[in-house]
Parts: sequence; C-alpha cells; structure tokens
Amino acid sequence: MEAAVELDGEYPVIVPPFMDEIVEQMSIVARRSKYVDHESGVSARFTIANYRTMIANARQRAIRLGEKPAVPRISDLAHLYSSSLGKLELDLMGSHQMSERQVLDAVMAEAIREVATLYKEGILKKPAGYSYAFPDLLTFHDSPTPIENRLFVMHLKHRMRAFQGVFHANPDYALWYGWNEMQMDLVEIRAMAEEMRRLHANAKKK
Repeated sequence: MEAAVELDGEYPVIVPPFMDEIVEQMSIVARRSKYVDHESGVSARFTIANYRTMIANARQRAIRLGEKPAVPRISDLAHLYSSSLGKLELDLMGSHQMSERQVLDAVMAEAIREVATLYKEGILKKPAGYSYAFPDLLTFHDSPTPIENRLFVMHLKHRMRAFQGVFHANPDYALWYGWNEMQMDLVEIRAMAEEMRRLHANAKKK
C-alpha cells in the first residue's frame, strides 16, 4: 500500500506494521462478511482510500503538533468511515432475513466472544471486581484493559448510534456512525487480541 501513498516529504510518515494490518483486515473482513452485498461487493479502492485517509490524519496531526516523523495511531481509524463511503454495499436484510438489531447484535457478540476467549486462554486475568472471567459491560467507567475499553466503546457508543439511526429512520447515520464504527471496532479488537496472543506466546518461551 505504501507504493500508492507518498510517505516522504517535509512531514514523513512511518506506519507501524499493526496499523497496516488493521487497514488490510478491514477489507478482508468486509469481503467475507455475510452482511455485505456480494453482488456489489467491496470496491478495489476501499483499502487504498482508507490507507490514504489514515496517513492524511497522521500527517495533519504531526503538522499541528510539530512532530516528526508522523505515526498513525488507533485514533486515526475513527476517520475511515468517510473514506469507506460508497466503496461497499451492505445487505442488512437480504437473504439472511435479519432485522437491523439482529445484525448489530451479531457483530457485537463476535467482539465480546473475541475478548472472552482471551480470558478463557488465560491471557487476560480476571479483575478483582469481576464476578467471572468474562468481559463485564457494566464496568465501562473502570475498564481494566485497552481491548475491553474498545469493546465498551463499541457497545455503549457505536451500537447505540446505530440503534438511534434506525429508530429515527436515518439509514445514513445508522450506517456510517453506527454500523461502520462497529465494524472498525471489531477489526481493532481482533488485531489487538492477535497481538496479545503473540506477546503471551513469546513470554511463555522465555
């Protein structure tokens, strides 16, 4: 992807490998998602457009703060909904015969399952305040780990935005401020979980 984007210049950009992976995984997840209309599919420009947006936001921050080099952050991914616009088509109902709520809950459940598996594998330790070794969505004011904080934001902010858009018959709002944000949350959670598993495996070898 670097070949399609200028990373040098007055404000050079260094992209961490895991950020490359997240942007690529967004396209992979979208293409295999049962909620994407496979007749229209995902545009070939989806990944490049998102990558350029991520670089642009990192560079803009570096210019504003006087930082060199610019380094993309997880927070830059929040801007990708704009560059995703028009490059994939969802099939929220389609042959699945699912309501919008069921579709959103299915995505949410997948994210919860990813974090719950980390507890099951012993990578995440049960906090003292938890009744069970399982993500507690009621502890959002005191989230014990970054991956759970992302899960709580997904559940309490982006999921609710999607419901608000559906309730007020505003599909654009539900899609770009709810559904799309939830999809990015899920991609981030998967990437963070994979990195945690890698670090855990390396620690066990030492």
